[in-house]
Parts: sequence; structure tokens; C-alpha cells
Amino acid sequence: MTIYGYKRVSTDEQVKGTSLQTQKTIIEGVAKSNLLDESEIVWLEEKGISGGKKFFERPAVEDIEFKKGDIIIVAALDRFNRDVVDCLTTVKQFKKQGISLIINGHGDVTDSANIYSTFMMQIMAVFAEFEKTKIKERQKRGIAEKRERGGYLGGKIPWGCEKIGSGHKSALQEKPERRRAIEAMVRLNAEGKGSRPIAAYVSNKFLKVTHQTVIHLLDELGIEKGQPV
Repeated sequence: MTIYGYKRVSTDEQVKGTSLQTQKTIIEGVAKSNLLDESEIVWLEEKGISGGKKFFERPAVEDIEFKKGDIIIVAALDRFNRDVVDCLTTVKQFKKQGISLIINGHGDVTDSANIYSTFMMQIMAVFAEFEKTKIKERQKRGIAEKRERGGYLGGKIPWGCEKIGSGHKSALQEKPERRRAIEAMVRLNAEGKGSRPIAAYVSNKFLKVTHQTVIHLLDELGIEKGQPV
């Protein structure tokens, strides 16, 4: 018999926080209350893994060969699974294999005699998936609102901008000097000037750039050599 302690966090912020340690403490407490030796727990830890990902496809467990008599302890249902179908399918698989799944606050949900816990687990699985859906909706809404405010959504920062602020308050701010430099590049290119003369002009008037930068920026704008705008 092997006792597994399964811990999971889904975001970088949770990874950096105390969530994993909190789960560890809870799991050790559950082990003690079930007369199990917490020192024998084999820890399965997931960082940055969504609760909507199928349980047996997660990195920490996909290569584990669970055997009859094994016990898996989880600090909370949403740490185990946020997908109703996969949650119930996984529990059924554990029952079939004779593996116990103990969820803090619900007991052994694979124990057929524990009708209340099994029922509550099914109800909680529905709420866990509902919460997952709400999180996705909030994320989409947050991205849309940030886009409307001109907020920084991540990814490569445009050459003519700079990032200000941090975290959810971060945003992109235009750098006037670079905007004027880009306008000059486009104008001089339309006049038939080459990348080196353009780079020399911009470096003298605004800020130092190389001819490779000129070529790259015009290419990003979809402007060909000598193309009028």
C-alpha cells in the first residue's frame, strides 16, 4: 500500500504563494485522522496545471501505476478536479481498481458505504466545474476591459511603446519620440530612401537606430521598400 498526497496549483501566483504548503498541512492532518503515517506519504505535486485537465494525463500522475490498496489524499475537491465528467470517471476507475480517494471534508469518496460523501462529492464536482467556468468568464471579461483601456495583455511590447505599472495594473504607453521616428521611417521609405540613409536620419533627429531596425519595423508594418502610404 502506498499513500499519495496530491497537491495542485494552477497559476504562477499560486506557485509562488503558500497554497502548496497549505495543502500539504491539510493532507498530513487528514492522514493522521485516518490513522495513517504522514511520514510515509509520497507527494505528487502539480504546478501551473489546470484542474480541468484530465487527472490521468497530468504530469505528476501520468506515469504512476496506482495499485489496489493505494490511498490518495487531496486537500480539497477543486485541487483534485474541476471537470465533472472526468472527476466522476476517475473516481469510478479508482473504485474499480480498489484505490481509495480521501478528500478533506468528504472522507473516502470511493467507499460505496459512504453514500453521503459520494453524493456530496458529485454535487461539489458540479460546483467546481461551475467555478471553473466563472473563472474563464472573468478572465475573458478582464482581457476585454483591459483591451478597451489600452492595457497590456502580455506578449511582445511594440517598439513604439513602453510598459508601465505591474501586475493587473500594467499598461502600454506610447513613447512620442519613437512614434515620430517611425513616422519618419515610413515617410523616407515612401520617398525611396534606403534603410541606411533612413537609419542615419532617424539617429540624428530622434534616437539611435540601425538599418536592420528600420528594415524590421517596416516589415512589421507590412510596408515594402519605396511603398507609399
